Formats: sequence, structure tokens, C-alpha cells
Amino acid sequence: MLHVSGLRCSYQGQIVLEGIDLEVTQGEILCLLGPSGCGKTTLLRAIAGLERLDAGDVKFSGQSLKSTPVHARGFGLMFQEYALFPHMTVAQNVAFGLRMQHIADIDQRVRDVLDLVGLTGFERRSVTLLSGGERQRVALARSLAPSPRLLMLDEPLGALDANLRDRLVTDLRSIIKKTGLTAIYVTHDHSEAFAVADRIAIMNEGHLEQVGSPEEVFRRPSTEFAAMFMGLTNIVPVEKVSNGCAVTPLGEFAAAAPAHSLLLHPLGLSLVTSPIAQSSNGCTAVSGVVRESVFRGETHRLTIEHASGVALTLSIPLSDAVPTIGQSVDILINVDAVVPLLRGGS
Repeated sequence: MLHVSGLRCSYQGQIVLEGIDLEVTQGEILCLLGPSGCGKTTLLRAIAGLERLDAGDVKFSGQSLKSTPVHARGFGLMFQEYALFPHMTVAQNVAFGLRMQHIADIDQRVRDVLDLVGLTGFERRSVTLLSGGERQRVALARSLAPSPRLLMLDEPLGALDANLRDRLVTDLRSIIKKTGLTAIYVTHDHSEAFAVADRIAIMNEGHLEQVGSPEEVFRRPSTEFAAMFMGLTNIVPVEKVSNGCAVTPLGEFAAAAPAHSLLLHPLGLSLVTSPIAQSSNGCTAVSGVVRESVFRGETHRLTIEHASGVALTLSIPLSDAVPTIGQSVDILINVDAVVPLLRGGS
């Protein structure tokens, strides 16, 4: 449906986006995920027609949008600030865009979208009397009301506190899915991206690092940046590759693909506190000393230092015995937990 090819944007001579190739399919929620300043909002604005393209093209249903002005693209935009009119009621805010487009039966359409976002009965309320979550729903209803061809959301939950954001993000996905709309969702929070997206495009310094399903990018990140951005810090440098094995400070691991480093994914690490053989049942054992133990609610997060100085982290459930600081332990590393990584941008 939406096809972005070779997109390049710059601002005052500084390249902001370079070589962006991206597709969004019908009914899909694609999340642009990355740190502040990585170019995700600029990419959203470029697709909307709010930024000039230096190169490349944006096509929708096979048609180039290069000469199509913003108002004629039929896209709905929702931003973090919401931009609701404080002197208008909820219904008047939702109806504003419909009146601008001279859409028939506006009152019924307003009732329909307010019901969709869970605000039936709020029509005559002033938006100044609403909670943050309710304002977010009004802004969403206003974006949905014209039945846009593409819904674009830029940090829509960024102004809300963490607890409210966690509650609303699943509602937001459900609402978008009920409408059948195609959507692009911008966020810097990977937990939010996992909850709302069908696919995630991780961005860094104006380019795409990786595109895949939430589970794919979490379980098998492709670059060091992608892994680090999602909080996966067990990254071990590869010193050399010899006879199909990657040689690291922790020992040798099978290397099925070229890699600058290896991620030892915490999902495939387990802890044993008694000496074991160096390999067992498809696992490799690495010894170390517990340097830190942090209570995290449902788990304890341990930092374990290898003799080489490399530190690994893993979490153990509260039901398990927690080793003491300074205690020697072994970490079992499942072969599936070893993920080859390229440098960011490679």
C-alpha cells in the first residue's frame, strides 16, 4: 500500500534521512522506533508531505505523492500535544475536520467515533475538564473521524504518565485494528512498540537498522545498536573467526554468519551455583563472579563478571536462591541464545 524508496531529506545542509526504503501493507501497524533525533518524526512528516524530499519517492497504492499536497493525501495525523481547541466541546473538536471537508451526516459520524474510543456521552463536555487519557482519546477520535487512508501517530502517548500509558497502549491498538486502518506509529519506547505494532522499523542516525516483527527484533536483533537500544547488553566482541567458530573473550561459539560481536540473549541464559562441565545438552558454560544483585519486583537482576573482565547480566525469578555478592557461579548459554551482530548501520 505505502511504498517509500530511496528517501533522502536534509535540513540546512545536514542529512537527516538517507536511503530509506520501507513498505507498509494494508491494515498493518508499523512502528518507527528509535532515540530522540534519529529521524523517525522527520520520516513521518516526509510521508505526510510536510517535509521536502531531496531524493526518493513516496507512493500510495502505486501512485507517487510527490506532487500531492498535504491536504489532498487523505492521511490522518495525531501528535503528542493533541492540539485540541480549548473553547470547543468534545463533539466540536471531533467534528472540526469533518466540517472542513464538508462531510455529510457529521453528527452521526462523531457519535460513531466517540463510541469507538469509549467516549459515548462526552459530546458536550469541555476538553479542558478531561483527563490526559480522555484528551488522548478525543484526539484519536478526531484523527479517525474523516476515515483517513493512512493514520499517522507521533508519540501519541508521550504526554501521559507511565501507568496510564501502559493501560492505553493496548486500547489504542485495538481501536486501530477495529477500524481496519493502516497506521504508522512513532515512539522511542520499545515496550510501547512491542504492544502496539505488527512490525517495527528501528531507526538510528537517519537510517534503518532493522525491520521485523516485535518478536524478531527482540529475539534476533541484527546490529549492536538494535540490541543495545532494546536493553540487551550482553554483547561480546568477536576477536576472530576460525573454523566456523567465533573466538571471544568468553571462549568459542559456533558462527553461522559473519559478526562483529555476539549477543548472548538473556532469554537463553540460566544460572547454576555448582561446578559443571563446560558444555551440556547443547549449552556452553561460562564461569564468573557475582558483582551486583538488584531487586526488580518479580526478578533479581544479576551482573556476573568473567575472568576476562566481560560482564553478563541475567534475571532469575524470586523463587530461585539468590547468590551472594562475590560468589562464583556458572552461566549456561543455550546455543539459540548466541546471536551474531553487525556494527550499527552495516
